[in-house]
Amino acid sequence: MKTDAVANPTPVVLFDFDGVLVHGDSFARFLRAQIGASCWRTALALLATPVALPLLLTRRGMPTGARIYSRIAQLGLDHDTVRERMRVFGAALGQRADIVIAAGIAALRAHLAAGERVIIVSGCEQTLVHAILAQHALDHVEIVASRIGPGGRHCYGEHKLQALAEVGIAPPWSIAYSDSLSDLPLLRNAHRPVLVNAVKVLVERAAVALERVPERCDWQ
Repeated sequence: MKTDAVANPTPVVLFDFDGVLVHGDSFARFLRAQIGASCWRTALALLATPVALPLLLTRRGMPTGARIYSRIAQLGLDHDTVRERMRVFGAALGQRADIVIAAGIAALRAHLAAGERVIIVSGCEQTLVHAILAQHALDHVEIVASRIGPGGRHCYGEHKLQALAEVGIAPPWSIAYSDSLSDLPLLRNAHRPVLVNAVKVLVERAAVALERVPERCDWQ
């Protein structure tokens, strides 16, 4: 893959978002709220579930399954309205102590204070990530994430490398924090791959794929 990305003069630290800075899947929470607030959207989602739900249970099918529910949640709404609803929802989510991972936020702040270039690289939607971080005065942090609407993209798996290249970031990077094997492309290109809140089997599988044992940290 040809890119215009160049070597990084400043240490680059990458953070996944869901599972690293917040508990759970933020965009899935938003979709559930959107769909659940409408009887006809709920009915459509139920009709789609036999097809969409099995897709969500596999790494390869997850983006397609998420796209089905995302389209149901957005039916009848323009993109500006959807983004405004995400901003409101994200602001509320970012204030919840049971959702935000305080230790992850503290680690992010520490890297910023050290003068490192911190980038959040997430499959979550960019507007939602920004709204959640704004509640912690971190809305200035660089975000490379999924985007809905015209020119949208799903920033997941290998696509994260492409998205980083678009903002001039080429591997290797200093540290990559993630909770998922879907981020092996990020972890593989990090001097220090770090798994967050990972169970033993996940660490073992990552070690095989990376051909080295990743660091592990527990953040609650």
